Amino acid sequence: MVVLLASGAVPPAVAGLIAAMAIVVTGVLTVDQAYRGIQWTTVVLVAGMIPLSTAMTQSGAAATLADRLVDVVGGAGPRALVLGLVLLTFVLDS
Repeated sequence: MVVLLASGAVPPAVAGLIAAMAIVVTGVLTVDQAYRGIQWTTVVLVAGMIPLSTAMTQSGAAATLADRLVDVVGGAGPRALVLGLVLLTFVLDS
């Protein structure tokens, strides 16, 4: 998977699927073991975040929030910017 991702030969989702299939085909895990190892709450969370991120990007909300964050704390350095991002995430999450 790392080689496929690094080379850009296939999209990331395809590289992940190929790696998952290789794990089952080579006998590292059975299909049942692989299925039990999936954290479904994570899958649902990621699936829910994809449309949200698309909406934020297309509406311009992501760019606006990023610009405002850089305006407020960008001059204080990269650590302050990361801290501002964490705080913004806490605010938007609650």
